[in-house]
Parts: sequence; structure tokens; C-alpha cells
Amino acid sequence: MYDYIVIGAGVMGSSTAYALAKEGKKVLLLEQFPIPHTRGSSHGASRITRTAYPEEFNGSIMAVANSMWKDLEKEAETTLFKHTGLLCTTSTLHKELVDTQKTLQRYNTGPVPIIDSAEISKRYPLMSYPKEEKACFDSSAGILYADKCVMAFQRMFQKRGGEVIDMCKVQHVTPGDVVTVHTDRGSFQAKGLVITCGAWSSEILSDLGISLPLQVMAIQVCYWKARNGVDHSRLPPFRSIDGISTKYGMPTSEYDGLMKVL
Repeated sequence: MYDYIVIGAGVMGSSTAYALAKEGKKVLLLEQFPIPHTRGSSHGASRITRTAYPEEFNGSIMAVANSMWKDLEKEAETTLFKHTGLLCTTSTLHKELVDTQKTLQRYNTGPVPIIDSAEISKRYPLMSYPKEEKACFDSSAGILYADKCVMAFQRMFQKRGGEVIDMCKVQHVTPGDVVTVHTDRGSFQAKGLVITCGAWSSEILSDLGISLPLQVMAIQVCYWKARNGVDHSRLPPFRSIDGISTKYGMPTSEYDGLMKVL
């Protein structure tokens, strides 16, 4: 019998399994698809990580998370994070920008000024914004190498005695003091269960009498060709909000000569 079974081996499930194994727990990590795969939310080469949140609570979490990423890099002996900073801009939601500034000033070192579009262009000549645009800079932010992060969690989890079974579809769950997870590769029992299977969560939660208003959303990711002869390497990733949508962008990192925008 396991102490915990974790269903779903994306970044949330893999990091949870790793954390439980660090506490000395006997853990089984289940994944319905072959590892690695592209059918969830954790695949791909890059993700922005930031302290720039208007909610102070999120800022406090990131202050801890940034340190934990460094610990994982050291343990896994691999580079998982590229320090770039993040430019946060808006033309309308100035209160959210001020709240973000407050979070950054509490959890980052030094003052965080709000700058106008002219100052943005002065710092980054390739960037051009309307006059009403304001911005602040998150000096702690950067890019996580997403695929490598998931693999590092799984590797270190297994190094600590954790067990991973992929291509293992959960069919239903029988709750109780001892939880039984029935799969197409047999049944497994544990004292506790962690469900981190994203878009497939409702299928499993319904067995437990839990109904959540979960909605699957497709995020369109585009890659824009950089202009020939122009060095984009010094541009920071950016986050732009306008009250209707939020846009993110990264300089050339995943594919040579292409900028990621979503």
C-alpha cells in the first residue's frame, strides 16, 4: 500500500509527488499518456515565472517558489531557469499596475518605479507603446524551461524511491479510509489521493460525488518571425493587460529567430 497516489504527471502532479517523497512518503505517480506527451498543460520548452501579481498572496508564494526552483536545479544538476526580468504594461488598468508595483516592492529588492511609454522605448528601442501605456519591471522574473522542469521533478522523485507508471488510465476511484484507484493496468491502494489531471479531473471527481464548474480552455500560442538583422536577445519577456485580454511574449528562446506570443 502507498501513502499517496498522485493522478496526473504534469508539473503539478510531478512536483507534488516529489515533495511527498522528500517527506519520506511512499508515493505512486500515475499518468494516462506516455511520458513525455503534449496533451496537457505542462509541455513545451518555456513558461514565464514572475512575482508581478496584483495580489500580495501570490507574491509571497513566489518568494518561496523562486528559492525552491534553485534548490531543484542544484539537486537535479541541470539549468531550469533563465533570469530575464519581465515588463508588465497596461493602458487602462492602472490600479492593477499599482498593486503589482506594491507586491514587487515588498518581495523584490529595491524600488520599482512605474514608467511611461517614452521610458519603455528608451530602455528597449525595439518596443513601441501608445502614450497612455504605463509599465513596471519585475527584476526577479524569468523563463522556466518547462519540459526540463517536469522531467527534473520526475527524476528526483524516482531517485527518492517514488514509482511512476505511465500509459495507465484511471477508470474510477473507490473512496474510503483506504482509497482504491482502479486503472486499466490494475488497482492500487493508498491512504491518500491527490488529483492533478487538469482537463480530465471531472471524470475522477464525479466518482467522489464532487462536481466542480471546470472549463477547459485552449490557449493559442503563436511564433512571430523576428526581423532579419535585428538583435532581439536583450528584449525582456512582457505581460500586457487591457481589461479584455492578457498577452504574453518572450524573445527568441524556443526556436531560433522566432518570438513566442500568446
